[in-house]
Amino acid sequence: MNPMINKPIQKLKLVASSDYLLFSLKFLLPALLLFSATLLIHYESNVSKDTQKLLNHEKLNVELMHKVMADEMVRLVTDSRLLLDGIDRHIFKTGQTDLYSEKLIEQFISFSNIRGIYDQIRILDKKGDEIIRINYDKGNAFSVPRNGLQNKASRYYFEQTIKAPRGSIYISPLDLNVENNVVELPQQPTVRLGTPLYDSENNAVGALILNFDGYHLLSQFLQTAENLSENIMLVAPTGFWLIAAESTSPWTYVTREHESFDSLHPEVWSAIKYSHKDQISNKRGIYSFSTIDDYEIGIAGTQPDDADNNQSYHWKIVSFVDKYAAESAGREFIERNQFFYLLLLIVIVVATGVFASWQVRHTRSTEQILFEKHFKDSLENIQLAAITLSETGVILFCNHYFQEKSGITGDMLLDKNWVSLFVEETAQESVQDQLNLIRKTQDSIEPFECLIVTESGNTLRFIWNATLTVHTDGKMYGITLIGRDITEERENSERLRKLSAAVEQSPNTVMITNLGGVIEYVNPKFSQLTGYSREEVVGRLPSILKSGETTPFEYRNLWKNITMGKSWSGVFHNKKKSGELYWESARISALRDESGAITHYLAVKEDINEQRRLEDEIRQTSTELTRNRELASVGRMANVIAHDIRNPLSTVKMSLQMISRHYHETSIEEQKELAQISLDQVRYMEEILSDVLSYSTPDELRCEWIRIDDLIQSTVSGLHRTVNESNVKVVQDIQKGLPGVYADATKLRRALSNVMQNAIQATDSNGDRDPQVDIVVSIIEQNLEVRVEDNGCGIEPDQLDRVFDPFVTTRAKGTGLGLAIVARIVNQHQGSVTLTNRSLYGMSVSITLPIRPSENSPIEPVNKESA
Repeated sequence: MNPMINKPIQKLKLVASSDYLLFSLKFLLPALLLFSATLLIHYESNVSKDTQKLLNHEKLNVELMHKVMADEMVRLVTDSRLLLDGIDRHIFKTGQTDLYSEKLIEQFISFSNIRGIYDQIRILDKKGDEIIRINYDKGNAFSVPRNGLQNKASRYYFEQTIKAPRGSIYISPLDLNVENNVVELPQQPTVRLGTPLYDSENNAVGALILNFDGYHLLSQFLQTAENLSENIMLVAPTGFWLIAAESTSPWTYVTREHESFDSLHPEVWSAIKYSHKDQISNKRGIYSFSTIDDYEIGIAGTQPDDADNNQSYHWKIVSFVDKYAAESAGREFIERNQFFYLLLLIVIVVATGVFASWQVRHTRSTEQILFEKHFKDSLENIQLAAITLSETGVILFCNHYFQEKSGITGDMLLDKNWVSLFVEETAQESVQDQLNLIRKTQDSIEPFECLIVTESGNTLRFIWNATLTVHTDGKMYGITLIGRDITEERENSERLRKLSAAVEQSPNTVMITNLGGVIEYVNPKFSQLTGYSREEVVGRLPSILKSGETTPFEYRNLWKNITMGKSWSGVFHNKKKSGELYWESARISALRDESGAITHYLAVKEDINEQRRLEDEIRQTSTELTRNRELASVGRMANVIAHDIRNPLSTVKMSLQMISRHYHETSIEEQKELAQISLDQVRYMEEILSDVLSYSTPDELRCEWIRIDDLIQSTVSGLHRTVNESNVKVVQDIQKGLPGVYADATKLRRALSNVMQNAIQATDSNGDRDPQVDIVVSIIEQNLEVRVEDNGCGIEPDQLDRVFDPFVTTRAKGTGLGLAIVARIVNQHQGSVTLTNRSLYGMSVSITLPIRPSENSPIEPVNKESA
């Protein structure tokens, strides 16, 4: 195969610049990713290190300030305990105050002058009255005379101190000194240290109160802050600053009340007010803080939990570094390293360009070799037809798939024109036009279909995609066709189209539902019949058609069958959209998938409104015929009675008239003969009336278990005179071991008697044949059959259908009720009676009786005892 490249959509143009750009990006992107990762790691490492250094520095500053402030407070606590040890409790006893107070006053004045930080040192009794007060002012300590002492019982610090336990020290918040309900001027921030005084009996007798000069504490803080950081603040438990960052005035309760730490940093304050020490960061900056509490200054024995800090601590030391200062590490890193990384980036880009240029040349030559090797293998391995044609349409290559489909293999294909060899004749011109178009435009064309003629003469339908094949220099080499056999697909599609058309155009309504009964499809006939459009019913239940006439039991039976995969057939009286009712017969069955699982239900229904209408007409006609037949029966009955009663009556009348007129002229024998004739006619009329009465008002059955052979024997015996007079031979063929029958013996005997009399009478006109009646009794399945056959002349075929109708007779003398009564009696016993002509002579009457009454029979069996 010549060097070439297959181009699926359009002519392949090997543009060097695009290849170069592709390979450059292929190596440049990983290099840039590595460069970025290195820069990021270096940046993060340095920034993290510098930021941590800043945080550690601020944390150390807070710890140093904490130590300074805590040490100062420890000294205050030590002073309180030192003074407490020197107080004699006798000073609180009546009459001894002056004796002991002089000595204490001297001690307190000396102590105050030495320390110089306490504005006041006082001893108060348990009522809050000052006993001793030492004031310190302008470097001198002095005792306040007795008339200058005051009662401090209402001051909060006294109340807190006097109720404190023995040995404890109360430290007040830093506030302003108030005398006589007036804030002293100039303002003097003060911290009060209170220690309760107890006597030897452990009774609270008073309190020692030291007023510590708050300016001394704040000045100590400011001096230390100048050496550490300008970001350190001192915050009271209330959230107010005692000293704010870069504060020019340490006392901020009044001057900066509206700018408290609490109000400017609410989220941070809510987090640190209950925590002992930590570092917190947010979008504004980084906060380092520590807490000075009773434990730190030696008052409490154990350090309190964070949850109790709001009740036991005195101040928070907070250092704040804003976001800009915290991010300074990143800016410093950029300033230090920007030149280095810019240079490194330039080196990476240049090196990538050089490497990509070499790689393009190497890859191009390698790909050319590999393409030539794999092109043919690829076309052979695909499960599609692959053909390469020259510019003139000659076959250059054909894979095994197409060879197997066409039945033509090997050298028979090469150098042959593909269109003339394979394409169906009527499509050759169209296919050739498609190939010419792609050669002319050297651009993509739409897939095209054509019929391929195989070696056996069969045709296969293929759909083809045409692609150009070009040399590496871009010149056209040929056309490659990739085809898919769609013969079976088209056949299936055509079958589906026909099936769909059959359903859509079906004269019956078709409905498909899911397993829940929700309608998914109806055909146009459904819409035409019901008035509902497809859009109105899809997604709804078939119950929209319910008229309410079908019972819930019938619906349950329907669902039971179809959910089990069975079919259901029945009739619905449904309601159209207009409210009009209509009849339809339905057959509902399950639709299954490939695995046999039920997926949908299919209902095919037929409109039977016209059929129902015709049935109603037939039923009405049948009713009218029945009524007419009954009227005809009444007419026949009237004729029978008029004929069969009038004639005997005439005979009786004539006999009586003859006896009456010729009574003295007739002999006794003649009179007896006339009387006997009259009696016979009266008996005949009585029988007629008895038959009419028996047919018109049938009695209820009085059943018992009887033996059929005994019943037949008694019936034959009752007809003995008639048999002898007719000279008829009666032959009985009764199977042995017959079961009993539960029946009304009287009625059944009458039915058998009527049948046997008819058979005897039918033999009157036998001619040369000896009259004979056969009685055959046998078991057929679960029934007992009694067959009475004669060898008479039979009956006309056109009369067979009417022999059981009342008042229909083929004899000159008779009422026509005999067989009608037989049929009624047999039907009462849930049996059947049939009459047929025998093959040679005579006729056969078959009476079939059930051995046991059916469950729905009105005949109620009795037990053996009652029988």
